[in-house]
Amino acid sequence: MKTSKLLTLLIFSIFQIGNAQISIVKSDIGSANDTVRYSYTTSFVAQDYIATDTAYRWDFSQLTPSSQYTDRYDNLNSTSTIYKIAFFGKANLVSPRNDMGMAGVLITDVYNFFKKSNSNFRRVGYGGKNNGTPIPIIFNNPDILYTFPMSYGNTDSCNSDWAINVPNTGYLAETLHRVNSVDGWGTIITPYGSFSCIRLKSVVQQEDTLYLSNSGVGYKLPQKYIEYTWFAKNMNFPIMQVTVPQSLIGQVQISYMDSIRQFVGLTESSKDQAPPLLMFPNPTKDHLKIILNRTQNTSIEIINTQGQQVYYRKIETESTLNINTSSWARGIYFVQYKNDHNSFCKKLILY
Repeated sequence: MKTSKLLTLLIFSIFQIGNAQISIVKSDIGSANDTVRYSYTTSFVAQDYIATDTAYRWDFSQLTPSSQYTDRYDNLNSTSTIYKIAFFGKANLVSPRNDMGMAGVLITDVYNFFKKSNSNFRRVGYGGKNNGTPIPIIFNNPDILYTFPMSYGNTDSCNSDWAINVPNTGYLAETLHRVNSVDGWGTIITPYGSFSCIRLKSVVQQEDTLYLSNSGVGYKLPQKYIEYTWFAKNMNFPIMQVTVPQSLIGQVQISYMDSIRQFVGLTESSKDQAPPLLMFPNPTKDHLKIILNRTQNTSIEIINTQGQQVYYRKIETESTLNINTSSWARGIYFVQYKNDHNSFCKKLILY
């Protein structure tokens, strides 16, 4: 009887250790030269990613990726001199992200700038090139992504903002309010493996402001989304993240740590390039260029805020679209990309 009780206690103890609550600290987040591979999908997940609890089991083992990309952290000293000067003492990590079009200006070679400390991990700015010239964007107040130690039940919030003048274009600004809560812990299962984890829920309210000096027109673009992020010890990067837009327009986006997968007709993307199109200028007045990374069985649809279709094109091989928008009403539109695997939506502004 005593032996049976001891065996039961031992089994129970092993089970408890295997399902113990963890806490994420500075050393669990990556440093310079750390890299990771992610799989990306917008496909339906049978398991409810919103559900959470203590000692919870999130089973996402049936996820099917549509593409992959790599993420990495670099040292500030690996960037150009203008970034080293602008972010001196403000940032100690850099991570590349995708090119983007803003206010009619194409920004290439874009970076996120981060500061990792014992107390938190925060985004402090962006950087990118316009016509080959580096442009640093320094936040007036940082976006605090994680607060350490990250433990179950912890909550925090922050307000971040930045603003810049773009020569011969206008004024760009962004305000962001983030509310973080560590709302669950347990085990997460993905196609990559099974991990003891905690989960961070981030509710983000963001407003972008655009002022175009040549037309004297300004726009405010509010958006709200929720990020669900799972962390494990000593992994350097999140195990998985699900981004859920809180509007009728937008697509749930899922990224999870993974090994190399083979994709027929698809090429690997770099950081944040899973979205399959680039469009510019945006805002625009009389023309729009759309560059597609994937074209097979693809369609492009543009609708206005009343849900009316103003443009549609079925695409098989063409990778670049040049669209005349001079006769369209001024305002906000939504460019929707669809193929056999996923869909994607971006806002378009006509002035």
